[in-house]
Amino acid sequence: MSADRLLAALLAGQPQPNTLFDDAAFASAVHHSLTSGVPLANADAMQIWLHPEARELYATIRTDLTRRAKRQWVGRGLDLSAERLAAASDDGESGVAEEIRARGFTVTTHQNKGDGRWLVSLLIEPEIASELPAGISVALSDSGGLGWLSGPLDRLGGIDAWWPHNESPRQRLAVHQLLIDFA
Repeated sequence: MSADRLLAALLAGQPQPNTLFDDAAFASAVHHSLTSGVPLANADAMQIWLHPEARELYATIRTDLTRRAKRQWVGRGLDLSAERLAAASDDGESGVAEEIRARGFTVTTHQNKGDGRWLVSLLIEPEIASELPAGISVALSDSGGLGWLSGPLDRLGGIDAWWPHNESPRQRLAVHQLLIDFA
């Protein structure tokens, strides 16, 4: 059994604690943390571990913020997908292999000349990134269902990840479009 499944099973069977849970104060603290980027106070973070209601409320607030961000994104006419129009040529210096632009974001792949590994970078346009909730995570995948990267954006509105798959990003881009989503 994986660690994630074991933790989920333990938490699912957790009995209700005898301590009081102030859902209004907790909801306010979580909303502030997820929209400002300020970490939860230790006491509030402990509520997530101790109270199943706190976990459910946290997930509800996070889901609401994610849906709101996606509605704002679409409402601004920004793209949720991008297609490779033509292969970019490697200039031999920077190692840039591909740059795919869409309204709202750019995806760049770089191949490390030393070991051949690929780095995938997603950059949300700065004025758009500044309007997203501070704690929001972004997921980039392709239309074939392969995950490229996911996680919270950095302070510049970007996220980078090493490519873990056997097939190269260039091969995937030849047949699939990229999809962005919020998590």
